[in-house]
Amino acid sequence: MNGIVILGTLPGSAAERLGLRNGDVLLAVNGEAMSSVEDFLRARAQVKERMQVLVRRGDHVLDLTIDLTEKAPPEGLERVAADMLRPATPKPSSVLN
Repeated sequence: MNGIVILGTLPGSAAERLGLRNGDVLLAVNGEAMSSVEDFLRARAQVKERMQVLVRRGDHVLDLTIDLTEKAPPEGLERVAADMLRPATPKPSSVLN
């Protein structure tokens, strides 16, 4: 199984509350194998209340249920968007003599 590497979760989201974290690998949603973000978006569009997910964390596979009825607060989305749009801080260059 390939899966989709989770790069993070939205603050306050069901995924964050469930404990999903950076580096976890989403293997399946409701029994359907995940190999691309498009696979996840298709599976997510079919679900209204709960998703059964298989997640690999290191050597362990977790079988979890995500409650989708509780939405992430809008300020969480705004904070993520602001972080993404913030210009990168240049690293100081070192001077060699």
